[in-house]
Amino acid sequence: MRCAIVAVDTKAYSADKRYTYLLPDGLQAQPGSRVLVPFGRGNRQVQGLILELADCADPAGLKEVLSVTDPDPLIDRNLLEVISFLKEHTFCTYFDAVRAVLPAGCRVKLQEFYQLTHETEDPFLRALDGASTELELSPEDTRKVRAALREGHLKKVGRTSKEVGDLTVKMAELAVSSEEVQLYLARAGSLRAKHEKVLDILLPGGPVAVNELCYLAGVTPGVIKTLEKRGLIELRYETFYRTPHLEKRGDGIPEQIDYTPDQRRAIEGLSALFNTGKPEAAMLHGVTGSGKTMVYIALCDQVIASGKQVLMLLPEIALTPQFIDRFYQRYGDTVAVLHSSLSTGERYDEWKRIHSGEVAIVIGTRSAIFAPV
Repeated sequence: MRCAIVAVDTKAYSADKRYTYLLPDGLQAQPGSRVLVPFGRGNRQVQGLILELADCADPAGLKEVLSVTDPDPLIDRNLLEVISFLKEHTFCTYFDAVRAVLPAGCRVKLQEFYQLTHETEDPFLRALDGASTELELSPEDTRKVRAALREGHLKKVGRTSKEVGDLTVKMAELAVSSEEVQLYLARAGSLRAKHEKVLDILLPGGPVAVNELCYLAGVTPGVIKTLEKRGLIELRYETFYRTPHLEKRGDGIPEQIDYTPDQRRAIEGLSALFNTGKPEAAMLHGVTGSGKTMVYIALCDQVIASGKQVLMLLPEIALTPQFIDRFYQRYGDTVAVLHSSLSTGERYDEWKRIHSGEVAIVIGTRSAIFAPV
């Protein structure tokens, strides 16, 4: 059988260790996935992080992983090594390091609920089925709950939910041909005027946000719902990114740069370090206005052309706007920014873009060092 080596979310440093759990057949999980596991004598359900998978020679006495929060790991092997390094070299737990590596939007909160273990006619127990364990109870009811838990009639189950959800928008799209639209309108009667406005907007093809569709056609959401029921349109939800600085993003058309001799010498020297394929460091010296940014751009072009990503760290947020303006104009939507002035949702969506590989350049302050590039 397969086993998972798991770090659990605990504030007690003495309990911050690697624990071995059985991974049930059919449960898809990888190193870097967050899981729900029973922990301690009371088998309290807690979050865990799979550090590695292993073959289990002797499964006797091992507890099982209950569920997987991330079938597709959010944390890759490189960041798992970083987390282990932070745990070993700084005064923190595994999950302190996880919280440093993941943006707030990726975090999940664990809630506990009561669940009946079998059918019962007891109205009190039936009322508790699915109720939160944080429910305020009288002293007498508390004693009943403890007895039901002790006797196995009731158990506690954990559920995880994201602290920040994805941004979803309801979209509408035609479900029939233009000929069918005309046939429908010919027999729509008193509804024709309103329905025709909606269908005319959708006829060119492509989905339109329902809110925008209602505004443009001057109708209520009820009109949209009627058209859906009659099979004229389809409604679905699409996920969109909360994109910061959207108004500043250019088309990503590179401008031709004429480099000075000093800039060319700097570019050649730094390119030579990059081409060694080894970790290297250099200091680029130049007064304000001497053209250091042009050197950075030349190096970015070289790194991107090689199929790699660029991480640019800035010392403070105040420097970010003027710096990213230039990069947005040159690289367009392939630039992501990470800093504390973004909303939680914006930071989460920028992180998702980086994690999915849509981004070539990440610009941010020091916390961006953990970006999944």
